[in-house]
Amino acid sequence: MRSRCLAVVNTGLVVLAVAALATVAEAGCKPVNGHSETQIVPCPAPLCTQGRVIGGLQGSLSLTATGLMPSGPTGMPTVFFFTGQSVIEAKDGSVLTGTDTGAIDFATGKVATLITWTDGTGKFAGASGQIRVMADVQPDGTVVSDYRGELCTP
Repeated sequence: MRSRCLAVVNTGLVVLAVAALATVAEAGCKPVNGHSETQIVPCPAPLCTQGRVIGGLQGSLSLTATGLMPSGPTGMPTVFFFTGQSVIEAKDGSVLTGTDTGAIDFATGKVATLITWTDGTGKFAGASGQIRVMADVQPDGTVVSDYRGELCTP
């Protein structure tokens, strides 16, 4: 009797594991890695960039940083935290929208950010996932970055 119960439990666990994997596969999650090059542009927000993204995500890219705060009494007066919105528009007109949160050191031009995809249109409708971005701001205002993460679509 005990072995029959264990067999039923084990079968149930296998079914649950397969169902969980199927759910992830249905969500259409895939790794995305690539590069972007944007330019700091004038705007009413504290910081805006526009340019191109290539790799796993492709299209025009814009960032509007709506919040910019000093890092506080950390001894790093040149480091600021920011929040904002990143938008990618693909060639077919599909739009991917995400919340951007990160830090920038205005002395060195180093940037680290996490973009959490919140929605989209067209092929990005219902998108989710995140990418990590490491960037360098050049003296001429060009922002060169590499990204790595995951994009999920229903």
